[in-house]
Amino acid sequence: MPQWDFGTVIWTPANRILYLGAEKCKLLDPESGQEEQLFEEDLMGWAYGPHYSPDGYRVALKILEHVGDAPGTVWDKKEIAVVSTENHQRIWSISEEEFGGQLIGWSPDGNWLYRFALIWVTRRL
Repeated sequence: MPQWDFGTVIWTPANRILYLGAEKCKLLDPESGQEEQLFEEDLMGWAYGPHYSPDGYRVALKILEHVGDAPGTVWDKKEIAVVSTENHQRIWSISEEEFGGQLIGWSPDGNWLYRFALIWVTRRL
């Protein structure tokens, strides 16, 4: 089993293990022990909160990345992304601000992502 310090570990519908953490987003075949990157490119940040599509070929998750040369404590890029588990490319992404809520899952047909958002209303008395 690979060494990692902190993150999320879940079984995929394809009977693999997905583990996410700081700059570590990998799929593990538990029978062969073979690992592969979830993303085609290196992730310069953190990914968490994965939700598999009903068909198991896509995963939606939240990504926090450093865009600048010097990683620090500021995340320059915050997005919700959908990644293919077959070719490891980002299929779709949207900024966290534009998405406007917490990712909670997929529709049963795999065509929609659901979100939860609190809308604060202030009223002058």
